[in-house]
Amino acid sequence: MHKKPISIQKTVLLAGILAFLGVCLNGCSQIIHKNSKNKSKSSKTEQQTLIKQPSNMTADMMYKVLLAEMLIKRRQYRSSFQILYPLAVETNDIALVKKVFHLSIKTFDIHSIEAATNLWLEYSPDDALPWKSAYLLDVRSGRVKEAKQKWKKYVSLSNIKLAENFIETSVRVSTSVVKEFGLDFLKSLQKDYPNEPVALFALGLAAEEYNEYDLAISKLEKFIEISEKVNEKKRTNFYLRLLNEAYYSLANNYLKTERVKKGLKKIGNKVLKDPKNWRLQEALAKLEIKAGLLLRAEKRYKLIVSNKPQATTPRLSLALIQMENINYISAKNNFLKLRKNKIYFAIATYYLGFIAQNQGLDTKAVNYYSQINSQDFYIDAQIRILEINYPKNGLEKTLQKINLLEAKTKENNIKLYRALAVFYRYENKLQQAVKSYQNALDLSPYNTSILLAQAYIFYELNKFKQYEKNLLTALKLEPNNVDALNALGYYYVEQTNKLSQATILLEKANRLEPNSFYIIDSLGWLFYKKNEFEKSEYLLEKAFSLEKDVEVLLHLMQVKLKLNKKDEASKLGNKYLEKFKDNNAELKKLLKNIKN
Repeated sequence: MHKKPISIQKTVLLAGILAFLGVCLNGCSQIIHKNSKNKSKSSKTEQQTLIKQPSNMTADMMYKVLLAEMLIKRRQYRSSFQILYPLAVETNDIALVKKVFHLSIKTFDIHSIEAATNLWLEYSPDDALPWKSAYLLDVRSGRVKEAKQKWKKYVSLSNIKLAENFIETSVRVSTSVVKEFGLDFLKSLQKDYPNEPVALFALGLAAEEYNEYDLAISKLEKFIEISEKVNEKKRTNFYLRLLNEAYYSLANNYLKTERVKKGLKKIGNKVLKDPKNWRLQEALAKLEIKAGLLLRAEKRYKLIVSNKPQATTPRLSLALIQMENINYISAKNNFLKLRKNKIYFAIATYYLGFIAQNQGLDTKAVNYYSQINSQDFYIDAQIRILEINYPKNGLEKTLQKINLLEAKTKENNIKLYRALAVFYRYENKLQQAVKSYQNALDLSPYNTSILLAQAYIFYELNKFKQYEKNLLTALKLEPNNVDALNALGYYYVEQTNKLSQATILLEKANRLEPNSFYIIDSLGWLFYKKNEFEKSEYLLEKAFSLEKDVEVLLHLMQVKLKLNKKDEASKLGNKYLEKFKDNNAELKKLLKNIKN
């Protein structure tokens, strides 16, 4: 079945929660921070702003130095570099050469950095820092073999341990070098150090940064496997921290792939051994959310919050799940606690308004929404107020009020265009709705949720080519977007009879979200079209047990008729006739046909 178009008042579902919470987990920064004591001796030089004047300077040289100092104070680094670099070459003064190198970094000019690096290496080849710059320059240019030789030279001169150098290298390369060159370099290093498990860890971190999640998983799993074979008494604190970070990063990579079941098992086993690792407990809860195990995730978040009552992110996650499960009392209590924290005031107040709105307490909801002034939630809150007042104000007055709202960011302009589209949809002004969504897409052409929202309107307008185009674009951007997979798969079943393509799409969607009633309904209807009625009946009954939806009921009754279960179909229809009284024209028609 088609997932129903999301209205403004429909709460964000599981994928939205994950996106909102931000599942990106950056583990390496903490490790680097904790080992910052091992900085090289040259770090003090990096912070100097004034230039030490060489003793053999002429008056003209001193004038150039003073001029360069003035330019540095004005942050005109390139102009200063152009003065000092020739002077460093002329004087052969190593202090000035080093200053020119540090100045070149501030210019952000690759040619200046390369010239200054080579100059330092020429005058003082036993210093570690220029070799670090040299290997990075080579990696950036794709000269992997040369970069590796210079990296090894840097490591030999550095006073940082090899394991820590691997981590630092992973961070520097993955944040400054394109994926192709960066991964080639780190893979090559890992091959050269087969007995150094941290090389696996470093490659795994970089792969995650490059969005190569399968590679990251394989390397991190291998690192964990090797590390856990080491006798516990021989594990240093450093390696224990790496092991924890590896598990945390691994959980993040599982979240971004289809390997959620494997993640639940792997991370779950670790949590059983280390139940007070609250950070990993939270990562496991996010995996449970993605797997649709909301009750388990809620229980886990409650455990975290009870042991870490000041932890705000787990409390927010817990409140969102409780709100999703219509447990408004518990959710409200958690949002009220979060509201006391200035950082969380806006989001907590917004959802308190949302809860009040869903409970029909419109005056209370407006009161909450009106308290929000921060830019990140102000427009959202104002749109909610417009929605509440829509029956009283009507379309024209609502449009006037929207035009008065000042959207200072592109994101807020997009929100206003989307709200306009929904209000037009309320009045069945579908062409205007399409146009409003297009205005939003002009600002954010790669936004899959807008592409899907517009696609649903195209479907209502019977513009099936545009509908299919939007869905294909969405899937190109997000191959695992279950709503797009389901919508396109159901379309192929219902409108085109492309059953083989539909099977691929719907089975993938079901793997990603195995307990989604509308995906199971689509699969059931697919088997109906394939004349596999028993399979169809099983799936449709499962879908209807998950959600009492009129479209699922109609599908289930039709398949029962094909199986000569006329009495069962009639009994089902009559049982739920009153429940669907506001949307039962098709149901009455089908019941009438059964009697005849």
